[in-house]
Amino acid sequence: MRIHVTENFDQIARQLAAMGGNVFERAAASAMNKTVAKAKTAMKREIRAEFNIPASTVEKSLRIRRAYFRSGTVNLEASLESPTQNGRAMNVIHFGARQTKKGVSVRIRKAGGRSVISHAFIANGGRTVFARVGQSRLPIKPVRTIAVAQMFNARRVRGKVEQMVRAEFPVEFKRAAEYFSARH
Repeated sequence: MRIHVTENFDQIARQLAAMGGNVFERAAASAMNKTVAKAKTAMKREIRAEFNIPASTVEKSLRIRRAYFRSGTVNLEASLESPTQNGRAMNVIHFGARQTKKGVSVRIRKAGGRSVISHAFIANGGRTVFARVGQSRLPIKPVRTIAVAQMFNARRVRGKVEQMVRAEFPVEFKRAAEYFSARH
């Protein structure tokens, strides 16, 4: 996910550049990191509001790359990512799967009801839902559904997080600029 925040920082950048000491770079990196950390929390909250998935599973699937300013090296790009594991979707066991007489019952979206996957069963120590492919016992295959990366890009989820980032970044930048200019 890429969120581009374009604000009019020209005047602020000129004032901070006049102070010297790389105040602008330090403030921008700090503001970006704090905003991305808030975005991660908001993303977890929005995904959990939309989908029936544990917070720990979402937490493991989100990764932050931080902006930095170190001894003259500047990277003013911070990102919140959700890389898929091996390019696959998640097994439905993460969505409150329960074994029933007819198969396995799961609830993927919080707004929707439970669905029954016929000819499915929970195995592998309760970690995986499998379904029989043919009429005989074998072959079987794991039942997969939407991954956190796809939840991450759902319009409702992404829209709310982008709105929060656009509101929080200028506040965090102002706070960081005041802090670093006072220290300089």
